[in-house]
Amino acid sequence: MRRLNSARHLVSPLAISLFLAAALSLLITSMLFGPPLRMNGVSAQVETPTPNATITPTPAATPTVNPNCELVVSKSDDPDTVAEGGQITYTITVENDGSAGQCSDLEVTDTIPDYTDCVSASVTDDAGLDFDGPDGCDSSGDVVWATIDNLNYADQVVLRMVVQLTSGAEEGDQITNEACAMSSSDEAGDCDVERTSVGPPPLPIPIGDVNCSGTVTMIDAMLIAQYVAGLIQGFPCTLPPTPTPTPTSTPTP
Repeated sequence: MRRLNSARHLVSPLAISLFLAAALSLLITSMLFGPPLRMNGVSAQVETPTPNATITPTPAATPTVNPNCELVVSKSDDPDTVAEGGQITYTITVENDGSAGQCSDLEVTDTIPDYTDCVSASVTDDAGLDFDGPDGCDSSGDVVWATIDNLNYADQVVLRMVVQLTSGAEEGDQITNEACAMSSSDEAGDCDVERTSVGPPPLPIPIGDVNCSGTVTMIDAMLIAQYVAGLIQGFPCTLPPTPTPTPTSTPTP
């Protein structure tokens, strides 16, 4: 009996060790993969579902910005209607609207219109650029402003040309003037056109006793001013013509 009891004492620690090892293994498995599921007395391990992957939306493409220069030309005329002998002042504005780039080797050309003579050409606002001419009008028929400096983004230069309307154009005609700008950074460049109407010829300025009162008075001056302004078309009477002297007859010998 004492030998059997000794064997039982030897087996019990082993059984306890095996039980503890199985319990520890079951605990670790439960912690890592979730609790076991018993089906008909048999334990089955349930896999934890993998969460759906988060879809990150693709950001919209950013439009490409053109780093090159882009010249924009705009011009105006003053006045809008001119008569023979009158002058037209053209103002030309050239701007770099190319987002970020610089316009190098800028050149602006303005062709002198038909029926006009160039009076003057100048730079009104150079935006810090050093222009090579013009100091005046070019006899070739074109006025050219040129610079090797860079026109920065959003900067603009303002140029001016004055012409005088000569004979040949008739009332109702249009004087067409075009200015163009280009650079080595924007060879296509840009142009703008301005059209000025030709008006009626200027009224002659009368002098003297236009109301035929016999003397020149303030009323005459007021009538002349109204006539020049186009408010009246004529005067109360017509000035008498200068008499033509009668030739003296030569006596017959």
